[in-house]
Amino acid sequence: AAERFRDPAWVADYLTAFANRYRTALLAYERSRRDRVPGSWLLAFDAAISGETLVTQDAVLGINAHVTHDLALALTDVGIDPRPARRADHDAVNAVLASLVDVEQALLASRYAPGLADLDAAGGRLDERLAFLTLAEGRDWAWQCAVALADRGPAVDRAVRWLLETVARGAGRLILQPPPDQFAALERAEEG
Repeated sequence: AAERFRDPAWVADYLTAFANRYRTALLAYERSRRDRVPGSWLLAFDAAISGETLVTQDAVLGINAHVTHDLALALTDVGIDPRPARRADHDAVNAVLASLVDVEQALLASRYAPGLADLDAAGGRLDERLAFLTLAEGRDWAWQCAVALADRGPAVDRAVRWLLETVARGAGRLILQPPPDQFAALERAEEG
């Protein structure tokens, strides 16, 4: 996989910084330091513990918090310059992620919700394409936010961090509140 990237060492640092954002949020949550947990992660962790959400919701809540909130900050942690090379490597990660969509769907189905395999089969490649498109858009959003964080002063820094938190938390709330008929249909589908 290293041959996919211009700077494999930077990619390794980037992915480690990204993973550490999740680890830091989880550790703070486990230690009841809610004030140190981003709002989107609070929603995701609280929902998972409640047992009232669907597997699909839990997965999407985690992806939302990690990509919509954490990714731009991880990019900022490791630096995005020289920009053309870093952007190329950031985008090259998309190919790796695209190759993992089926694997992750199968894992969720086998461990948590057997009906997801039927949904996946019924959707053909459409669900994979939609999942990847959504992920790619989120990753582009993160890059744009990282550029703003790198290029602007303290006022813009505060505004971008507020925006990351607000958008991720707002999306999380939407994920938690699907229309009742859609929730019921997905619940039946997950059960198989």
